[in-house]
Order: sequence, then structure tokens, then C-alpha cells
Amino acid sequence: MDTGKCSRCKDNEATVLSRRELFCQDCFIRFICGKQRKHMGSDRYKVKFSDDVKREKVILPMSYGKSSLVLLDILISMFEEQTKNPRAKIGFEVDVVHINDSKVISYQNEVGSVLRKLKNHYALEKYPITFTDVGIESILNTGDVSSLTLHKDFTSTSTRGSSSVTMDDIFEGCPNRASKKDILDVIVKQLIERYAVAKGATSILWAHSMTSLADEVIALTVKGRGSEIFKQLTDGVVPFGESEIDVVHPLRDCSLGEIEKFVQMKGLEEFLLVPSDSPERMMNKQKTINEVVENYFKTVDSSDDNIVSTVVKTGAKLGEPRNFDGKVCSICNGKIYNDPMNWLKNITHHSNLPPETEVEKESLREWLDMNTQTGITDQESASTNEIDLCYGCAVTVGGFKQGKIEWPVRRDAKHEVEAILSEFIIDEE
Repeated sequence: MDTGKCSRCKDNEATVLSRRELFCQDCFIRFICGKQRKHMGSDRYKVKFSDDVKREKVILPMSYGKSSLVLLDILISMFEEQTKNPRAKIGFEVDVVHINDSKVISYQNEVGSVLRKLKNHYALEKYPITFTDVGIESILNTGDVSSLTLHKDFTSTSTRGSSSVTMDDIFEGCPNRASKKDILDVIVKQLIERYAVAKGATSILWAHSMTSLADEVIALTVKGRGSEIFKQLTDGVVPFGESEIDVVHPLRDCSLGEIEKFVQMKGLEEFLLVPSDSPERMMNKQKTINEVVENYFKTVDSSDDNIVSTVVKTGAKLGEPRNFDGKVCSICNGKIYNDPMNWLKNITHHSNLPPETEVEKESLREWLDMNTQTGITDQESASTNEIDLCYGCAVTVGGFKQGKIEWPVRRDAKHEVEAILSEFIIDEE
């Protein structure tokens, strides 16, 4: 296809068509960087000229996926620009934090080898960038492990759990990839937030693209976590216990297609952490909700960005529900605005009817196969404590064996920071 000249500089040959506009490589990279700069225009990210500069500490969650690599590349280019003036001093430092989930997810390559390549590619010693690897098993050290159970009458209780619980014990109870993904997302988010608080960070830079945020809007709705949408999409200061952290999504105006083009132009493919299981080779019923939604948005992303941006803009307009009565979910720590257990009790019909169609019979067989000696349990006679679960976590736990999950219940907020600093398993480079 004859693309013609770049519509920005009017000099170079165009190599990219994005948003119905032609770009050469340099102008396209500048275009994406401009989108990021718009959301990081605060003074805390600007160059400083004072002799006693105290740098802001910024956390960059790094999955070694396309979006997080693009954001890291752009931040490094920001540092390069800020050091061109010999009198200037970089105004912030970046702690690149990777939640190492290799004990749960299999990868074709290793984080260590990817990180070595990354450090060789960039002259990182010149810039205030550190890399931290946090083992996913660290979540077990952030609370007292308890056995959480969802009962048939939709009450939920906790009993004292085993101190020898491992991540394998937790994830072996997951009935499918969807529930595994749901629990993994909860763990990663909690570890990042608690690490940021423990390190005294002032900002968290989530690298989600516009497409990823649209994916979250739909997936959270389907998973019964719709009340979290406003929190996931909103940029601004968010309270975490006694601390406040500025949460920013610098790439929220960039589509996944644009992110992929940026990766190709900058040659970042070699730094990707590649999962062994490819969703493209799976049937829809084997995929997680996020993977199904992501596949849909990949299709519309290539043909019409307006659909994706409309989903994000609509989700961003949602505000926090007003009817919060102080209940917090014991698993995800999310606020519970309407007690889902009361609603479930009112709509549930406990007697059953025999299956009539072949589809119903097949569904029953699948359910029986999955729920043999599993499923939501009756209340135990042992001494228990009542707990609160949000609807999304209740659905996830209900699918576990015997409706039970071993989980580190959050400690008292005043002991949170000390517990994190003393018990996190962290490797810094």
C-alpha cells in the first residue's frame, strides 16, 4: 500500500497508519510519548534544579509484557532528556517491581535472562532505576493464614489455617483457569500496593493500555466486580491504609495496536516474558474471561478505536457507590457496598428439577464431575468466625473444593507496614 508522506513532519515516508493518520517512525514514537507525558505532567515528574533535590519514589509494576516494556522505554527516554542540561537533576526515581509468578504460570524464558538483556540494552547505571523481584509466595506473609469457607446458606466463615500452606495448595483448589486468573490478579494487585506503601512510594504507574482498561471494564462486570471499575480506571490520589499514593495510567490513551507498533519499532520483542500456554490455541470455554474479552477487543481495535475508547470513557465516568457500610472483603480487601449474600439468599431456589434437554444433561454431568467431594459446604460445628466476601470472591471461592480456600487474612492496618518490610521475600538488583 502506498502510504505517502508523514502527515506530521511532511518529510519522511509514512510507515504507520494510526487513527486515520499517517506517521513516520520518529513522529509515531513522539506521538505515543506525548500521550504518556500528558498523564505525567505533575511537578513530581519534572526536572529539578535545586541542590537538595529529594526525588519522588515511583513504582512501575513490570510484567515484562508489551505495555510495561513500552512504559519503561518511555521513562528512560524521559531521563535522557532530563540529563541533557548539566545543571538539571532528575526529579524522580523508578522502582521496577516484578511479581514473580513463575511458580504458578509456566514461561518459555526466565525473568533473570530477560532482565540481563534489558540492562545490556539500556545504559541504566546513569539513571535512578532499580529492579525488584517479589516472589508471589510473599502474599502468605502479609496476613494470618486462615481457612475461608462459603457455606450453602451463603454465610462465610474463617477458621485457623495451617502455617505450612503453600501457593501450590491455594492454586490446586482452583477448578479452572478463570478462577486461577482471578485469584492471581488479586494477589498481584495486593502485593504491588503493599510494597508501594512499605517503600514509602508516592506514585504507582500502571502500564495498562486503553485496550487493557476496556478489557478490565467488561471482565470486572462479568466477574461480579463491577463496583471496582471506578477504582481500576481512575487516576488520582488513592488511600492505602494510613498512606496516600498517586495512581496513574500513563498509557491509557494508547490502544494495544499502537503499543504493539511501538514495540516493533523499538525492537523490544526480545525483552518479552512469554507464557508457555498460548490462549490462541485454546477453545473459548478453556479461556479466562479476560482472554475472551481481550480477543474481542483485539478484533475491534484494528478496525475501530472508538469502540475501545468509548468503553474506557464510560467506565471512567462511574463514581464510587455511596452505600458503603464499612464491610470489606476478606480476600480482595475491596469495599462491599451491597451485601451480595442477602441478594443470593433471596433469589436462590434450593430444591432442584431434573434436566430435560441434552444440553442440560451434559451440563449436569460436567458439574458432577467437578463437584464430586467439592463445592459449597454446610456450616461446620467447629469454632468459626464470620467474615465478609464480595460477590466476585464468593463466586470464585464457591468453585473451590468444598467451597474453601486457604488465605492470608489482612492484619490490623497499624501493623501492616512493619509486617511487609520484615516479611516480604524480595530480591533487589
